[in-house]
Amino acid sequence: MTLDDLTQIITEVQKYQSELDDVEVKAALHGTPQRLFEALSAFGNRPGGGVLLLGLDESKRFENVGVGNAHRLQEEISHVAASEMEPPLRPSFTVKDFEGKTVVAVEVSEVPANRKPCYYKIAGLQKGAYIRVGNTNRQMTDYEIYGYASFRTQPTIDQEIVPYATLEDLDRNRLTQYVEGLKRTRPQAGYLKQPFEKILKQLSIVREDDGILRPTVAGLLVFGNYPQAFEPQLVITFLQFYGVTETEKTPRGERFLDNQKFEGPIPEMVESAVNHVLAGIRKSSLIEGLLRRDIPEYPAVAIREALVNAVAHRDYSHLCAAVISRSACLPTVWRSRVQAVFTAMSRKRTWRWTNPQETVGSCA
Repeated sequence: MTLDDLTQIITEVQKYQSELDDVEVKAALHGTPQRLFEALSAFGNRPGGGVLLLGLDESKRFENVGVGNAHRLQEEISHVAASEMEPPLRPSFTVKDFEGKTVVAVEVSEVPANRKPCYYKIAGLQKGAYIRVGNTNRQMTDYEIYGYASFRTQPTIDQEIVPYATLEDLDRNRLTQYVEGLKRTRPQAGYLKQPFEKILKQLSIVREDDGILRPTVAGLLVFGNYPQAFEPQLVITFLQFYGVTETEKTPRGERFLDNQKFEGPIPEMVESAVNHVLAGIRKSSLIEGLLRRDIPEYPAVAIREALVNAVAHRDYSHLCAAVISRSACLPTVWRSRVQAVFTAMSRKRTWRWTNPQETVGSCA
């Protein structure tokens, strides 16, 4: 960082009388400030990183008071960054004379995406990870931490054991049909010649927990008798609005024309939800000879695809029940469109059809 760069940053801070989204100001006249790990973590997780500016006093309207001992300041910050942060940080230091006083700028680079979140090891991941919000450092929520960590490797939430559930909570007939179907299509597969319970373990439908076979999340959702007994948030909720906005009401004041919740294993939920959505949309009739054929306003295959995508890509982590919508997905019928909304990690996706001739998929 050049003296001109440093001068520009100081000028902006003093002009606006505020720290910036990429600049944290600390007075270090009487020693190294406390809790610098918050800024180091936040800038390490921030796109583009940030600058820790030492030598201005916020309590004195960001007056340039200088630092007391620039040499020791660099040593102590380097120690925190390299030894107490995970992953270790390697900030660059710029020591300059500004208006007759020593000012230190610490440039913190953004951590690679596959190593985020950067956190303070002594406090641990749950308490030591910070994110920059405006000109403040805010402790990350559990879900924010999960969002970063999940991008490091392929999520394995579907293979996690469901506590308290047992093999008896799975539909034996459905399991048998599935395994028999595999045997017909894969007659040479050696693992399908094992005992039934071992096949289920091999397919990650169940896992052993202290000698007890318990369903995995995937096993329960697909083959469970009633998965919502253990995961009540994993449902499909259907809404049919009166108009074209959520706030438009009927003449009598109702917001919804229909509001349904679908439970059970995923195959049953999807089938029931698709049929219900199709029943709630307009249909035209085509006369072909002596027969009449009903044509839904939106293709049934498109509605099924939207619902299957919503269920497949929603967040099944243990954090979703407390942090995001408690619905597996939210198929919605409006006067002018059909849409399916679901939450996948921290991204909200919406599939929307505005008319039978135009199909639009949007992600935000």
